[in-house]
Amino acid sequence: MQSSTISPSIMSRPGPSRPTSRLQRHELQFRLLLVATYPFFLAAAALQRLVPARSPVGHGLVARRSVFGEAKGMAVSAIPFVFMG
Repeated sequence: MQSSTISPSIMSRPGPSRPTSRLQRHELQFRLLLVATYPFFLAAAALQRLVPARSPVGHGLVARRSVFGEAKGMAVSAIPFVFMG
């Protein structure tokens, strides 16, 4: 039986690229938070569509984004507050 050994060439291979700079770490954290919180913002955007909002008299139809676009907009505007401080 041969003993299994790890060749030096495998050990010297670089691993998966990991964020090295602070900016890259924040970008990764932002994306992870976006993925984690998007379903909640999607539910909130859907509820906003279902519950009629009171609009001022005289305003016609206003062009709106899709529910998915509104959810992303809400998430992208709220998540940066996590990084403040």
